[in-house]
Amino acid sequence: MSNLSPAHPMAKQCSALNTFWLIKYLSRHHPEVSVGEILDQLAQKGPLLVENIHTGRLEAVTQDHLTNPDYWFSNDFILALYDAVQQRVPDPRLFYRMGRTSYRAQQLIKTAIGIPLLGGEKVVAKVSHEASKFNRTRRYAILKNIPGHALIEMSHIPGAAFSDPVVRWHQGMFAAYARLLGATEVDIAYRYLQKEDCPGDREQVVCRFDIRYTPPNLLRRLFQVFIGNIPFVKKIIEDADLIQLEQKEQILNRDQIIRERTEKISQLQEEVAAAERQLLEQSMGGGFAHEMRNALAGALLELKAYRNYRNQDQSAAQVLEQAVVQLFTAIDRLQLQYQLPADEIGREVLPWVETIARLASELGDTMEGVRADIERGLAITREIQDYAALNQRSPGQDEVDLVAVLHHYGRKFAGQLKEQATTFRLEGCEQATVLADQGHIYSIFSNLLNNARESLAGVSVGQERRIVVRVEPSTDKKHYQIRVSDNGPGIAPEQEEMLFQPFYTTKPATGTGLGLGVVAKLTSLYQGEVTLSSCPHQETTFTIILPAAPSELS
Repeated sequence: MSNLSPAHPMAKQCSALNTFWLIKYLSRHHPEVSVGEILDQLAQKGPLLVENIHTGRLEAVTQDHLTNPDYWFSNDFILALYDAVQQRVPDPRLFYRMGRTSYRAQQLIKTAIGIPLLGGEKVVAKVSHEASKFNRTRRYAILKNIPGHALIEMSHIPGAAFSDPVVRWHQGMFAAYARLLGATEVDIAYRYLQKEDCPGDREQVVCRFDIRYTPPNLLRRLFQVFIGNIPFVKKIIEDADLIQLEQKEQILNRDQIIRERTEKISQLQEEVAAAERQLLEQSMGGGFAHEMRNALAGALLELKAYRNYRNQDQSAAQVLEQAVVQLFTAIDRLQLQYQLPADEIGREVLPWVETIARLASELGDTMEGVRADIERGLAITREIQDYAALNQRSPGQDEVDLVAVLHHYGRKFAGQLKEQATTFRLEGCEQATVLADQGHIYSIFSNLLNNARESLAGVSVGQERRIVVRVEPSTDKKHYQIRVSDNGPGIAPEQEEMLFQPFYTTKPATGTGLGLGVVAKLTSLYQGEVTLSSCPHQETTFTIILPAAPSELS
């Protein structure tokens, strides 16, 4: 209400016809709302003064002024009044209902009478013209007006504005006059426009109404005029229309509330599930994996002590085997020196010596297996810790060429691909630059390509094995789309939803189930997407979408 001052009345911009029906509607449907309290609240921000139409004196705005069509108020005051009412009645369709029933105000009945005789196109023109009389800050432009479809733009003068309640009131008002016309299947949508959306040099166009309806035939229009204006019939029709409208609005409102609450619950459930997964990952990485790594590292140190028995650069098993050899030598020497019976020594001593030698050999093999298992366990715990640490990673800001990273992978694993008789082909762009950390990008595609290589192990010997990577710009030219395809056995539909979850693996003997989880986390870190499509025994494709670097966009 910036145009008010202690010494002057508010600007005469909006007719009290805008507030008359507001007061009537509230008194009928929301008697708990005190307009007097609202005016007192608004007056705390500055005096609300109008000029008495009889005496010319300045006086504070009261409810009597709001219901007297001879008074005018500032646009800022009307917006503040609407906002205060909306706060007290948090029903998103409140002002639509007011607009939908506003034609029943005594002062507007003349406008409503005869509407059915005009026809749709003239009604659009008449309603737009009448609406402009009640607010001097707004302009209405009819962009399209044909039977069944009209486009109306509502704009405001510089320095003025309007809010959602105003727009919803107009939406309801247009619906009311369409119904008075006898139209059916009425649908009224609106959207706010930016200045650049508007043709020419017109300023501050704010809202466009898209009105669609099925026009009534002549018989129905005549019925609306003649039968509908018989007093008792008119009353019945109006009451029936009101009941039907209120029931329909209650259903729509209820359905809207259910949809909103369902969406909110779903969103909260997803957030809770994501938080639980993150907590689990952090617990695995920060707690369990840390303790396991310490335990395994301790075991590895003890194993190293065994493998370097008393700093002899030999394992205990090797020392034991040498001791057995020396024992054989000592027995031979003693047998010759003391003329001991050889057959008795062979019968009593040699079996035990052979057992010791055999155990020494088996102990060496066993301890070598233990060493390999411990090192694999350490590798897994490091992988779990690295995965959990991704939650704290920040996106890199270096320019990284995706194509160069993929070529590097092809060169690095050329030997393994050849041994596996697998064709690796890179197609599409010769260069595709993104802002990222090169290690993150390599991790994304090495995990996908390693998965593809492992999948191809399931292809029968003699059949073609291929991996094809295609890099190309997306349709909006702001992203790159990278498809990694293989002709392996594919992925079962029931597995697809779980595939990106941590610790889920289709290779329990060798996999940790973290590779694709890493892909999903790193892709999300760069505001990207990863999707999967698989046709079993034909082709499996992972698609990665990443934003292009700003230098690419220019």
